[in-house]
Amino acid sequence: MREDLIPTGILLKELNCSSVESLSDRIVLQKKIFLTQYLGLKLGYAYGWYLHGPYCTDLASRAYEIERVGVDDLPSYRLPQRIRTLVDVVNGLESNPELQAYKLSERYELLASVAYWRNKGFANNEIAEKITFYKPQFSVEDVFVGLRCVESLDVYRLTA
Repeated sequence: MREDLIPTGILLKELNCSSVESLSDRIVLQKKIFLTQYLGLKLGYAYGWYLHGPYCTDLASRAYEIERVGVDDLPSYRLPQRIRTLVDVVNGLESNPELQAYKLSERYELLASVAYWRNKGFANNEIAEKITFYKPQFSVEDVFVGLRCVESLDVYRLTA
């Protein structure tokens, strides 16, 4: 594996999202990395708005390359505690009771979409308008569930 791919490969492995086989896999991968960056881990991936929410083409191409090589042969690496905490927080969203009605990819799509607009300084009502416009599968109530979850992540955000 190219040396510059190793940090992303390790993170994908730790986030349990290294597969790019299905659309759902790719959505989860993109959104987990986005949320990890939202929490303050500086990975350098630039996201824009796309059909399924925040999306980074550079991450997509790197993820395909990482999958071709495989994450099982990555060097053994122990994450620093502050990064381990962020990974655990992002992975823990899978078992959040408020999100159990959604498929895994929908959970991460909703949360990353909320975090994306929140990061851009939009107010909660504006976020709800944007998400329900771009993603009619989510109701205003769904968006406010997502907002509560994303706001609860703020205690874990890293500062410079």
